[in-house]
Amino acid sequence: WGAMSYLHRGDVDGLLVRVQEGRRLALQHGFAYVAAIGLISTGWALSRRGITTQPPVRLVMWSF
Repeated sequence: WGAMSYLHRGDVDGLLVRVQEGRRLALQHGFAYVAAIGLISTGWALSRRGITTQPPVRLVMWSF
């Protein structure tokens, strides 16, 4: 959730750093909702950088 302040400020670099760590922890501990929010935030950040012609991240199937 700490990454959201970076999203609202439009700080793409800060957001990507926080989201990467947050998604790693969420996947490690089985928090699918938080990992999904991180996936959405990553897509937003990459689109702000102009990366829109390819999927920004690989989707992952979770098995809990």
